[in-house]
Amino acid sequence: MTTMRRGAARRRRAIRGPATPSEIGHQRDTVITARGQTSECQSIGAGMKPPTIYSIARELGLSPSTVSRALNESSLVKPDTRERVLKEASRLGYVQNFQARALRRSSTGMIGVLIPDLTSEVFNVLVSSIQLELNERDYGLIIGQSLNDPELDRRYALAFQSQMVDGILHAPCTPRGVDDAFSGAVHPPVVEIIRQSENDSRYSICMDDEGDAALATKHLIGRGYTRIYVVLGPEEFSTARLRGRGAVAAAQSSPEVSVVLCHGSYSEEWGYQQGARIAGELSSGEATAVLVTSNSFMAGVMGALSDRGVSIPDDLGLAAMEDPSWFRVAKPPVTSVSGQTRELGRIASATILELIEGREPQGPRRRVLHGMLRERESTR
Repeated sequence: MTTMRRGAARRRRAIRGPATPSEIGHQRDTVITARGQTSECQSIGAGMKPPTIYSIARELGLSPSTVSRALNESSLVKPDTRERVLKEASRLGYVQNFQARALRRSSTGMIGVLIPDLTSEVFNVLVSSIQLELNERDYGLIIGQSLNDPELDRRYALAFQSQMVDGILHAPCTPRGVDDAFSGAVHPPVVEIIRQSENDSRYSICMDDEGDAALATKHLIGRGYTRIYVVLGPEEFSTARLRGRGAVAAAQSSPEVSVVLCHGSYSEEWGYQQGARIAGELSSGEATAVLVTSNSFMAGVMGALSDRGVSIPDDLGLAAMEDPSWFRVAKPPVTSVSGQTRELGRIASATILELIEGREPQGPRRRVLHGMLRERESTR
């Protein structure tokens, strides 16, 4: 008998059809918060207006201005009142209008981060460091990837401006940096990271590209290599120019050493082409090494050398700049110069926040962080 009644009830529900908009509007869900707390949250369905500060005020018997102050963390609101407001806002499913708040405050609490390559471990670590620092100050991130395309870089910079970000952390892919996008127009504060534009008045935090390349080259010379290929990115990027300059400078006091600079695109294909070229030019009478200055090339270089049976370090020494985690477990492990990527993210975050707050950042406008040589088995 019980089974029949349940079946009849199911049939009645099926005949009746789906819930009406008014019924949907009054559904409540149980929400489990990150702290393990549970609360009842009213779902918003079709035909029901989203909750506002006025509906929260009506439910709690407070004024709308008090609710607004509580939601915006004003010190004028007592902690217990603010807790009541936040709990009711959560129960009703209230979502703040951050664009409206940004207009009132002239601040969005967001920082734009524009970098060339989200697949690079170096930039992953950098963005992670920036996020951790900014989270401590209740700032969020909007991330753009330029792919080293000047037009895409310009469009992202303009998009950040239209979204009213409070500041921009930018790895330039043109000599003029964000000046290509803004052309003298009013724009948020900008701090350059990893790379520098030709704008000397802009704050920048970069690796010591010239010094680190010199450090790696001196290591190779000290190991007895007399011909050193340096695989680099395009010359228009400050990182490639400075690293090439550092490698050449390191060899000036060693006339028996020749340095060959190989500029090209930041791609695995370019790395493969250069690896094939180097393998084809190897001479049994000359100790040769290659310095790979970006992780973007490394897989291509190593792939070409492997395809041609070149043994590292027996036939060719291999060193790199940047130090992704897989260098330590490669066969053989790769000698490299590791940069202070996390520290760079911390300093860049502090600098952009100081500019946003109208304060003069401490230290020079252009800061460089020195790397450390990690000697491994790829250099004999």
